[in-house]
Amino acid sequence: MLLYQNQLIGGIIFFCVGVSWFFVYPIWEKYRYVKHYSGFIAESHKERIDKVVTIQIEKDFIISKDDSSESKIQTTEVEEIIELPSIIMIKLKSGQSFVLPKNGIVDSEKLISYLKSLVKDWGVEYYEQTDWVWK
Repeated sequence: MLLYQNQLIGGIIFFCVGVSWFFVYPIWEKYRYVKHYSGFIAESHKERIDKVVTIQIEKDFIISKDDSSESKIQTTEVEEIIELPSIIMIKLKSGQSFVLPKNGIVDSEKLISYLKSLVKDWGVEYYEQTDWVWK
C-alpha cells in the first residue's frame, strides 16, 4: 500500500521489519516458552526435583520408592508407554506419568525390551518416537 502511495522508504522499512519478524519471532517464542515452563516446573515441583526414586516394574504392579514414601500402582492403570530419545514415559489413566530418563537407567535397552513384552499383557500401546525433537 505504501509503495502505491509513492512512499518508497516507508514501504522498504515495513518490508524489512516484516521479513525480520518472520525469522526472529520463532526463535524468540521458543525461548519464552522454555523459560516460562522451566520456571513453572521448578516452582511447582521443587520438592520432587533431584530426588532419587527407585521404580520396580512387575507384571501386575509398578512400585516406586523414595526417601519419604512408597506407592504401588496396578498395571491396569497404565494408559500408554512412550519412548522418546532421552526418556521413557509411562502414562497413567489419572493423567500422571512416570518419566524415566534413559541416562539414569543402568541398562535401558533391557528395560525397553522388557516393557515391550509387558504391553501385550497390559493391553496398552507402546509408542516409539526416538526421532522426536523439541521445536
